[in-house]
Amino acid sequence: MGTNKKILFVTFNFPPLRSAGVSRIVRFCKYLPQFGWDPFVLTVNKKSAKYFNQDDVDLKSIGIDENKVYRTPNINIDILFSISRIAKIIPRILPDNKLGWYPFALIKGILLVKKENIKIIFVSLPPHSTYFLAKSISIICGIKLVVDFRDQWYAPLRNKSHFVKKINKYIERKILDSTDHFTCISEYMVDEFNAESSKSFDNKFNFISSGFDVEEYRNLQFRTNNKFTIIYTGSFYGGYFEIELFLRILSELHTYNLIHQNNFLFKIITKNHRPIQQLINNYNLSGIIDLHGSMPHETVLQEQINSNALFFTIKYDERPGIYTSKIYEYIYSGKPIIAIAPKENAAAKLLNRLNYDSVYTINEEDGIKSKLKFLIKQWESDKLTKENSLNYIKEFDTKIATSKLAKLFDLIANNNWRNFVK
Repeated sequence: MGTNKKILFVTFNFPPLRSAGVSRIVRFCKYLPQFGWDPFVLTVNKKSAKYFNQDDVDLKSIGIDENKVYRTPNINIDILFSISRIAKIIPRILPDNKLGWYPFALIKGILLVKKENIKIIFVSLPPHSTYFLAKSISIICGIKLVVDFRDQWYAPLRNKSHFVKKINKYIERKILDSTDHFTCISEYMVDEFNAESSKSFDNKFNFISSGFDVEEYRNLQFRTNNKFTIIYTGSFYGGYFEIELFLRILSELHTYNLIHQNNFLFKIITKNHRPIQQLINNYNLSGIIDLHGSMPHETVLQEQINSNALFFTIKYDERPGIYTSKIYEYIYSGKPIIAIAPKENAAAKLLNRLNYDSVYTINEEDGIKSKLKFLIKQWESDKLTKENSLNYIKEFDTKIATSKLAKLFDLIANNNWRNFVK
């Protein structure tokens, strides 16, 4: 690997943190050396990450050199700004509260770039404030910056004041205008950026799928269930309307004894524990629902493999370009997916493209009920089949996505990035 070019990943979300975007970065770092790039990582130290959900991850076991991961302290700015009334205004303007590691990481990043002769910086957003750190290092060291959008900057701030929205809208526009190289998790996200501007950003953005890592499934095996088991894994972003709708449907089926604790189980694995437990209590579903808190990623994948079907949801008024990374893992499992999502949503369109026939809007309760009853009947008669062949979905293999990312880095390093084949 001595002849490989070097790239710096600037990311707040990195093991042991268990949070959105971690898998995407880890998988890129794992496979990039096979395509001519050695990744160095700049992130927060483990002590500073103690306030967040964590996994005990052995980086070496997944192919990442711990000696190339550089960690710095992080100041909890929520505590810092609570000291002063005037300072309380500042975090309301910022897109998030993850800027406390900036001064420490800036120094470490500059020294690292110069020491290792790093050619490119890659920063994945959110946390969006990480952009300021990566941009500063890029300017000071005179190297190129690639900004990876897993979510837009401005759009998630819809509950903020008009003043804050206006400031962050301006920041987003400046970023789009001043940066030449972007990647994003959804081809539909580019459409959203274009819709908000008189300019077209098609020539700046490159779609790089988050996908799944086949190697993570190597030691997983399906366990036979004595009940028809549906699994949901992950957070409930944006609210609980869809999951409450699904629980209401289960309650109705339960009332008519179409599902009961001897033939049905809905297992929910989420950090949003308290509000979900309240909904379970409200609908008297404790006998058929098993609620768990966050689990290590390998365990989550095993639960998905063990399921007979998977539940997926995107909020009814969510932006069209939004994916969640688990959709790819759901697809890889080959299990039937019951999805409640807007028809125009990127994840819904993906499922439809792969010929899933179970994507429903919030107004299609009868369709959801019918699908549930059909799947249970299929399971009882041992006729439940896989939805897709692995050959058909190989386009979502993270290793393939990483090879595409490496080609983009090659072209950027050679000032030939406009010839990138999307």
